[in-house]
Amino acid sequence: MPGKRRVEIPQRCRFILSLCFNPASMAYADAEGLEAEPFRRDVVDWLRPRLASGADPASDEPVTDAWVAEAFSGRLARYLAISRTVTTNLWLEVAGIIRAGGAKLQTDLADSQRALSNDLDPCINRYIDRLSYSPKPDQDAIIEADELREQIAPGGTLFLRPGGDLNSEAAVREKLDFARGVGAGGITFYNYGLLTEDQLGNIGQAVRQARLE
Repeated sequence: MPGKRRVEIPQRCRFILSLCFNPASMAYADAEGLEAEPFRRDVVDWLRPRLASGADPASDEPVTDAWVAEAFSGRLARYLAISRTVTTNLWLEVAGIIRAGGAKLQTDLADSQRALSNDLDPCINRYIDRLSYSPKPDQDAIIEADELREQIAPGGTLFLRPGGDLNSEAAVREKLDFARGVGAGGITFYNYGLLTEDQLGNIGQAVRQARLE
């Protein structure tokens, strides 16, 4: 079935459409001295003509830090910063509840690049107890693992998340040995529900054999 969308949305419009103007978000902005309702109206006025014409691949401009800082006379950056503070504080509150209950906290790292899209400050990283990662092919895996451990909670555990072939016990064992070589505390395979019975068997046999050694 062909896609329903017939007009491509400009990159900056897609980003602006992700803004949250629920009453709580607007109230937080008002409390910080940024008048949310006038800002929301200006966003609507800015979006309307751009969405009407769609994206021109030749002139479609990307979302950059410089543009975010300047857009709407700096109000876009301020609104995002206020929202990020709120969501980060809520994340930390939930993290505290999880850890107080004796459970470990596992999630992806927050970084400055993703902060614009996930509204979380990188300060959350030091509360992460368990981190899964896929090694980058262009980076020394041991150095990469050490750098990731430095970002998460003291004593946190790193889990290797390998891709590739699972069609033989030997292939799985190679991944287990690699994880052990970089000092990972474990290994995760995505996603058991998408694997064949033979692949699951290969994982089980390779893990059992590794435990015997």
